[in-house]
Amino acid sequence: MLSRLILTLISIISVSCAYAQNFVNVEVSIKKLYQKKWQVEYQFDRPISEAYFSRNTNRFREENWKIITPGIVIDEFDSQERFVSSNGMFFDQVVIELDSYYDSLVKEYNFFLAFTDGSELMYTGHFELYKADSKKAQVKKYTFQSVGETISFEGQKYQGQANWIPPKDNNGIYVYFGEINPIESEYMMAYLDPGLPNWLKKLYTKFIPELFEGYTQTIGYKLRSKPLIYFNHDPSGSGQGSGGGVLSGSVQISTFGQGWEVETADLRERALFVLAHESAHLWNSVLFMSQDTKASYWLHEGGANTFAYRMLYKLNLITEERLYENYTEQLNLCLRDLDFPLNESAARGKFKAYYRCGSTIGLITEKIIEKYSLSIFDFWIRLFQESIAKGYYNQKDYFRILNDIAGDFRVSLKLKQLVDYGFKSYPDFFYQYMISLGINITKAQDDFIIKP
Repeated sequence: MLSRLILTLISIISVSCAYAQNFVNVEVSIKKLYQKKWQVEYQFDRPISEAYFSRNTNRFREENWKIITPGIVIDEFDSQERFVSSNGMFFDQVVIELDSYYDSLVKEYNFFLAFTDGSELMYTGHFELYKADSKKAQVKKYTFQSVGETISFEGQKYQGQANWIPPKDNNGIYVYFGEINPIESEYMMAYLDPGLPNWLKKLYTKFIPELFEGYTQTIGYKLRSKPLIYFNHDPSGSGQGSGGGVLSGSVQISTFGQGWEVETADLRERALFVLAHESAHLWNSVLFMSQDTKASYWLHEGGANTFAYRMLYKLNLITEERLYENYTEQLNLCLRDLDFPLNESAARGKFKAYYRCGSTIGLITEKIIEKYSLSIFDFWIRLFQESIAKGYYNQKDYFRILNDIAGDFRVSLKLKQLVDYGFKSYPDFFYQYMISLGINITKAQDDFIIKP
């Protein structure tokens, strides 16, 4: 009898401990009430006393979200916004209402993005929770509703209602709500703002399918789902602004300003390059992961630049002469940024150096491997292939593969010095090193010129 009692107590304790360590599972229902007005319901699988938001760089919820559920408030604790009971009672449901929030967010994905026809993008990451009652909380399911509208995400279209089960490593996705008919091919789906200038709409209608077919066939790896490209436009204001980013399965590009109305050669190339660069990240940062540190961003940012330049040339959208003019510009901009090791760029507030000098490393890599009849895409395909087993690639892998191709462990030494240790004179280093590799580089006053 005593032994049974002990076993029962042990079972109760074990169940209690397991319960305490389990995730607090959450389901989130997001309903569009009408234009720019939303209702969101959080349903927890057990009563909790508080729940913290995962993304807190920009704390806007306390001011902008209206709590409908009595006794629940949003406040800030230890620099983090949270749901909490105002009377100390536990809760298992929170209902809120909010307006579409279009303000730009610092170092974050915008919460909402507007199209000129009233369509909207919503970023789910700002709804995510990460812990409750000192236990982890995880959103297990999203439900999206909008009467009479298309809801689109992860390569799929739904009418009126859709469910999404986030992955364990969920970083959020953009969800489209609206009535735009997308451009679609085997390789992509694109929502183009009806308010885009006609020349830009025509350009992208042809270019986007070609770009994604080109990347997929050249790299040899399909993305996990059909990628979605969201392109919204704000014609107000002056100038020619643009921005964007990449999430798992999608590319988001924004343009704004009246300066986009008239097509020029520079604007055309800029529009092509921005999309080609961001789309490259679906392969070199999403499908295959760079082992991100604050040091080696040149790998994926410089890599995306290299992919973009080479793909535009491959698709006959820029000439070889223009390709090398871009390489020239990147080298000269790199030299304006750099008087320290490249991997110190973030710490020194010179983040653009990763793009510019990373592009130059891409050119140098091309010149080293072309004597072995390999392209820059061949090099990256090998880097991707070797990353599969461990789940990521890093600069050590980059340099090792470069050495392996050349059959000489010394080949990457100068590049490693560039990124980790630096040089006394960067102009002298690049000039002498490129000459030694057979690159057609000349000095022109304070700048260099690189030609085919």
